[in-house]
Amino acid sequence: MFDIKNILNYGVFLVQVSSAFVVTFLLYMVFAMFDYQGGLPAFVGLALFQPMLGLIFASTSVIFCILPGLPIRLHMGINRWWRKHFYVATGIAFLGLLFSALSMVPSWMQTLSYDVEGVVSIHRVPNQFLSISGWYMVTFGILHQYPPKIAQDWLENRLKVLE
Repeated sequence: MFDIKNILNYGVFLVQVSSAFVVTFLLYMVFAMFDYQGGLPAFVGLALFQPMLGLIFASTSVIFCILPGLPIRLHMGINRWWRKHFYVATGIAFLGLLFSALSMVPSWMQTLSYDVEGVVSIHRVPNQFLSISGWYMVTFGILHQYPPKIAQDWLENRLKVLE
């Protein structure tokens, strides 16, 4: 009926997608909290609307990051190399976290000014290049993080004994 290898592959995929979604959602909420300006209307926006936007953005990011990673999943040679060099995905995710953190460094933040009903407001926002590229690097790195090949082979052999 089902092969142990297929069940493990589906399990790994489920863990990859769910962990990428959770981490991306949390990263979005960190950016949203740094944008909080105070006051009741902003708090309602932070407590109600930002989590909904976080769910939408995290979902679309995971979907968009699955697409460029399809060769890793579908081409056996690339998949074998990627699993053997599992630290590459970890490095991509950590580099993305570093970019996201650097985007909030005050000297690298960007200043926006906008006019609302004749009142000019100046707002400091994280560096767009670093925050957006960091966001997608974190999502891609976590989404394509496989367990080491040797660990998965060991688990497959242990589970085959139970069949």
